[in-house]
Amino acid sequence: MIICVVAPIYEEILFRYLVMKKFVKQFSGISSILLSAILFSLGHLRQPSITDFMTYFVMGIIFSGIYWYTQSIYYSITLHIIWNSLPYIIYFLVFVLDLVIKL
Repeated sequence: MIICVVAPIYEEILFRYLVMKKFVKQFSGISSILLSAILFSLGHLRQPSITDFMTYFVMGIIFSGIYWYTQSIYYSITLHIIWNSLPYIIYFLVFVLDLVIKL
């Protein structure tokens, strides 16, 4: 629940609504998106890893781009919740499919 819902809400408010809102006042839209994505990625790194950095960076660009384009935090929060929930959704679907196949 925390990883799927609470963390995305907190992170989107922090990295998009607060940080990106500040960047937009000083930089262009593209620069604000990139800077927000970099901070988002760095905030998720537990150890130095280019693969992890790039994964979070790309997701940060997507979430920031959606926020910048729509000017609404709700879309990026929703996408972030879906993204974080995907492993659990897939696991549930595989579990249900396995039950159906066994019948």
